[in-house]
Amino acid sequence: MGDVDQDDRAELERLVLAAMEVARERTGLDREAWARRLRPALRLPAATPEQKVRNNWYAWRAKPWTVPAVALLAAGRVAGMPLESLIGAAAQRLAEEEQRADRQPEQVHPSAEGRLARLEREVAEQQRVIDELREELDRRSVREPAQDEQRRRARS
Repeated sequence: MGDVDQDDRAELERLVLAAMEVARERTGLDREAWARRLRPALRLPAATPEQKVRNNWYAWRAKPWTVPAVALLAAGRVAGMPLESLIGAAAQRLAEEEQRADRQPEQVHPSAEGRLARLEREVAEQQRVIDELREELDRRSVREPAQDEQRRRARS
């Protein structure tokens, strides 16, 4: 048996995060509801409905080494998964993510000039859409009074 090194630690942290996410997704709960469901297992006081507790979720995401073992066990129980199945599903998710990352070419980060040019194109496209909408509104505002007049004549 060997010691746990930095690489092992990082992998274990990723596994814990993936397990928590797999369990949460399996329940269909949002982050707020999920954190509320795990509070009793962590011996945290009940939170009032207006009190936001999803910060627990985000704290665990930011510092996975702070996820208590009891939280991981509770996550499996709430999700209806034995711990072995939960960890297995998490490991599979991580492996699939790594495969997808290996298949995707590295993205080149555009230069500031490239980003500016892209933003200018997007603004120009948005302006074109705005202009088209204005033209359509103008056409409708001209047509509608004429149509109203025709309807009044038809009723008379």
